Amino acid sequence: MKNLTPVLILLLLGLAFSGTQIGGCTPPPIHVSVPTVLLVEETANRSTYTQDQLNAITATDGGSVKAAVEAIGGQFQAVDVETKVGLPWVLDGLKVPRQGLPWVIGADSASGFSVPLTTEADLKQRAAGLH
Repeated sequence: MKNLTPVLILLLLGLAFSGTQIGGCTPPPIHVSVPTVLLVEETANRSTYTQDQLNAITATDGGSVKAAVEAIGGQFQAVDVETKVGLPWVLDGLKVPRQGLPWVIGADSASGFSVPLTTEADLKQRAAGLH
């Protein structure tokens, strides 16, 4: 039952926000076929991030954003802004304009968002809108 918690959270939030773009963009900021979340950070600045931001970036437990996205068949990656190699969708995400760091880019085949990383709860809510 514990492993179903992230899936249930995403499903419930997805139902609550279906048809609604929360900070969304159309078309998606990157082209992907599955729910995708990319966190862009400056690892040298981690000491300036809130604990909530750090949890969103680094947590991998069953209640994490990473686990919730992957539980619905999506992909999640946190990368340093200086990253030069990686999967094509990661490199495309690094080209999306940002107004600061840490920044989060989320997309599916139809919609997406590109926003500052504020809290883990906010990111979970946004990720739940991806299908």
